Amino acid sequence: TAHKNHSTLKETAVQLGYITPEDFDNWLKPEDMVGDIKID
Repeated sequence: TAHKNHSTLKETAVQLGYITPEDFDNWLKPEDMVGDIKID
């Protein structure tokens, strides 16, 4: 839906009433989703 409407995931989730902007920012932290990758 966000992609189709050219909006962000945050905007769409808030607009649909699934989450508040504050909760979105507290729960979804991109820096916690990435890390070092060990390649052997």
